[in-house]
Formats: sequence, structure tokens, C-alpha cells
Amino acid sequence: MRDYTCTVAGKSVIVREDWQDRAAVPATLPPPAAAAPHALGRGAPIEPGEDAAELPPGPRWEDLLALYIRKRMLEGGKAARGMEAVAESGRLYSQATANPQLTAMGDECHTRFLAFLKGRTWRGKPLSPKTIRKHFRNLSPVWDYGGELKPNGEDTLPTACRLGLYGFDAAGRPKPPPMMYRRNLPRVGTDKEKPAPTPQEVSRWIDRCAALQWTPRQVQHRLKITRFPKGFWLACLLTFFRNTAMRLESVLLAEWDWLDGHWLTIPAWAYKGRVDEREVYVNSWAMGAALAVKTDDKRIFSWTFTRRYANKLIREIAPEDRKFRVHRLRATLNTELVAAGYPSVGKCQLGHKKGDVTREFYTQYKSLGPDVLERDRMVVQPRPKLIKLPGRVFIRPEEDDSSDDGPQRRLF
Repeated sequence: MRDYTCTVAGKSVIVREDWQDRAAVPATLPPPAAAAPHALGRGAPIEPGEDAAELPPGPRWEDLLALYIRKRMLEGGKAARGMEAVAESGRLYSQATANPQLTAMGDECHTRFLAFLKGRTWRGKPLSPKTIRKHFRNLSPVWDYGGELKPNGEDTLPTACRLGLYGFDAAGRPKPPPMMYRRNLPRVGTDKEKPAPTPQEVSRWIDRCAALQWTPRQVQHRLKITRFPKGFWLACLLTFFRNTAMRLESVLLAEWDWLDGHWLTIPAWAYKGRVDEREVYVNSWAMGAALAVKTDDKRIFSWTFTRRYANKLIREIAPEDRKFRVHRLRATLNTELVAAGYPSVGKCQLGHKKGDVTREFYTQYKSLGPDVLERDRMVVQPRPKLIKLPGRVFIRPEEDDSSDDGPQRRLF
């Protein structure tokens, strides 16, 4: 303690000072204590209108999944097929990780999910590496949706809130989304292991159609296509696939009203994962195949069952041939067009409008597509022996004037 006298406003006063060792006093103020992490969910410091305001307190994985499907897919006009795939993959992730809280999610959850998929079977067989990677690909945007917003010019990832939903680390920074590196996922075989079917192989598949008949169950449902033999109907369907390179779902949904001459306009809802319509050129061979099995149905190929059942019906043609997949016929047409020097026609016909497919490519496709896809030497047609598909149209026996058919047999 120390007392000393000083003059204040002309008066003498005694001042008592608490003497200390000033060397022990810090020169600057101590930094403020780190703020405690904010409670996630309601009350979190998010910007007005962001999606995380709709999450319950302490959100779990299924809450984030439902929010993503509703806000980013349903309200964004995504295809129902894509939403079903994300929901199915999310259900498996919840089953493998016991629906954890977002603050408890980490890379170890992905490890458990990978082990769960490797031990899972489908129809008595383990899941293929392609299927396992597909589940991770479906959920990758959902995981990023719960992460921190990282500005990157105009290409910012959609996130639920600015601070992230996976909690904070020891330094008070938002945790990044959990991730699984591609090198840790099962490897998928290259296209060299799955070569495109040749026209000769397609011919053999069409020949296999001759022995197929409608089952009593199929007839009981009174399909409009039962007026045609099963083998002939499938032969027309394969011919249509081979010349248009469309996906199975789009073919089964296509209607005659969508045709304008030889151009088929597919709306967004009937096309995989697209938000805009696209045009496909239907050449003379594909048009003849469609007209040969035309009914009073508004659809080009009358079908009242699911896409999965149609795939099962097609695989009956060659059940032992794992190479026979109707989707591989897309690769057949694209391989021929690329080899002939028309990659833009192949990209636009298949609907691969990504990367280097620009407006100039599409303009070139509109001008060159009809001529290129009508060339017999360019789009080589299958030449089956049992079911003959002569020329560019399907000729019924009473309309056939030619007599040089030999022993070939037609099914109508």
C-alpha cells in the first residue's frame, strides 16, 4: 500500500494506491474465450431462408436425407426414378450405421456402410462392385448438402446451412462432410471387359426369339401385344433399340404423339435424370419395327407392366449369355458412329450432353443425323435366319411378292 498527496482542482487530497509489481501485469488484454458451439437445428446461426431451419434439434441422418429429397429433388423437378434411388441408398446407409446424429457422423460411418454392402446379397449373389459404387454415388450429394458452404465463384455446392451440420472441431471450425476415397471402393471392370455386341450377335439373339411363347400368366392379363407372337414382338423391340440407342424406360413410355416425322421428342419426365426434353432420330428400320407391332394403344410399344419385368422378359432370350443386355446396344451404335467419324451424332443420339457437347455439336447432329443414321453400311442391320426382317420395313406374308426367300421362316 502507498499513500501520497496530490492537488486536484486546487485542493490537496490524499490518494491511496494499491502497489503491485507492474512487470507481472500483461501488456495486452487476454483474448476472449472461444464461443461455445451453437446448438444445431433450430436456433443455429443460419441465414434466413436456408434449409437447416426446417430440421429438428439434434438432427439425425434420416432427417437430412428427407430434407434433401424434398428441397433439392422434389421441389427441383428431379425424376422420380432418381429420388427412389437416393431414398433406397439412404435407407441402406441408415440400416448400416443405425441412423446416427449428424454430429456423430464421420468417416468410420462410411467404412461400416462399405462393409455392410460387401456382405449384402441380392437374389443369392453378392452385390457387384458397380452397385456398391452406385450407392456411394447416390449419397455423395446428400453428404455434401450437410457440409459447410464453400464459395467457388458461381459453382457453389447446395448446402443446408452456412456453418455445416456435422458439428465443430476443437478449434471451433465446422467439420467437413464424411468421405470415402474412390481408391477404397471396389474397382469396376473397364469397357474392354464388356465389349459392345456386334450385329452378328444381335442376329443370333433375334433367332433365339423364335422359340419363345407367351406364358398363360401373360395371356391372362390380356396384353394387347399377345396378338403378336412373343418372338416377333421381342425381335421388333431389339431392332428398335439397336437403331435408336434409347433407354428401356424411355422406349416403354414413348407415345406415337411424340413423333414428328422421324424425330421423337422425349419429355423430361420420361428421360433419366434430365430437366429438359431431348430429340432422338428414329430411322427407317426402327420405324418399320414399331409399325409392325402397332396397336390401338397410344404408346409405341404397348406395355402394361414395370420396366424390371420388361428387362426380365428380354433376358429370357439368352439367359446364359451375361453379355446380352439391352442397354449394351447403346454402346454398339455409339461404337459404329465414332469409328465412322461422327462422334457428335453418337453423343446426341445417346443423350450424353455433357462435357464437349455444345450447341454446335447439336446443330451438327440435327443436320447430319438423318443422313448418317439411314446408311446401311453405317448402321449395319442384324440379319437373323429364323425371323427375317427384310429391308427397311416388315412385310407380312400376304404383302410379300418375292420368291427367293429360301428356307427362311417368318413369324407373324
